[in-house]
Amino acid sequence: ESLSDVEKIRLNFWPFARSSCLLSDKSTHNHPRSFTSFIISGGYKHIIYKEVTDLSGGKDLDNNEIIPFNKVRLNRELGVKKMIGKVGLRPLGTIENKKNMVVRIDPSLIHRISAYNTTPEESTLSMNIVYKERNLRQKLHIYLPNPDEEHVKTSRTFLERSAAKAIGSEMVSLIHR
Repeated sequence: ESLSDVEKIRLNFWPFARSSCLLSDKSTHNHPRSFTSFIISGGYKHIIYKEVTDLSGGKDLDNNEIIPFNKVRLNRELGVKKMIGKVGLRPLGTIENKKNMVVRIDPSLIHRISAYNTTPEESTLSMNIVYKERNLRQKLHIYLPNPDEEHVKTSRTFLERSAAKAIGSEMVSLIHR
């Protein structure tokens, strides 16, 4: 891949105070585009899942637990959710991504962040390089235990100027470490 393959570069920042909370199953999702994430500081753990369609018995052939979810297609531009149907997710394992690691995320990856590796001295900061996709049929899906959830994030929020300035200063200090 080259610079001509890049659609956008985005910084993701999880301050220590926000990242110390536990994350729920409502954050289980895929991504509509491939991206590479450079962990500048902190880090996170995420659980990887495989989607399965047979929900009978609650276990797969290898006796692994199958967790039932409602698959929902999310359109962020329109802020709407569309129910796709019931699926099962089989946990495949947990991966820990730490400072200075490079992580490749593919649209076929279903995951959820389970914990952030932050301290009061070092919040989690990553730089994501999002690639242009030649096949735009891949959609953003979220996997919900309850399809009637109304508080699923469907858009990004923006900070007030003073908050953005304070967070920007903290991010710059993390980059210069």
